Formats: sequence, C-alpha cells, structure tokens
Amino acid sequence: MAIMILAVVLVPIGDALSKSMTAVLGPFEIAFWRFALQMLILGLVLLVLRQRLERGSPLLLLLGGLTSASVLVALIGAFAVMPIATAIAIFSWSR
Repeated sequence: MAIMILAVVLVPIGDALSKSMTAVLGPFEIAFWRFALQMLILGLVLLVLRQRLERGSPLLLLLGGLTSASVLVALIGAFAVMPIATAIAIFSWSR
C-alpha cells in the first residue's frame, strides 16, 4: 500500500518535470535520464530483495524494456505538443 501511495505521488511529479524539460531537451534525452534514475532505484531494490526474486527470461525482459522505453519516449514527445492531462488520458485509454 505504501509503495502505491508513493507511486501515485511521484509519477505525476515526474510527468510534470518531463513536460517542463521538453523546452530544452528532446524526448529521448528526457527518457534516458528518467530510466537512469529508475535503474538506480531498482538496483537498490534488487540488492535488498535478490534472494526473493526469480530470474525471468532475458529475451522477455529485453522486450519489456524496449516497449517500455518506446512508450515513455512517445509520452514525453506528446507532453511537448499537448497538455499533460490530454497526453495522460490518451496514454491511459490506449492501454
């Protein structure tokens, strides 16, 4: 429950920061830095939970990472040309 509350608070902040950065950086650069920060946080979580996690298929993990990256770049590109609420509504509806 605490992780969900944290996500509900942090995700909109990340989206707002991404939109504000589209004035000076491209969508690929913003997505890169978001993923770098997420990788750092996930790395810390993996260190703590490494005994409890099972290994997944490397091919499926790669495919999941690539699709996640492409969706994030498209979403940040949408932030550059439309309001955040509209972009998030389209993104949420298309899932």
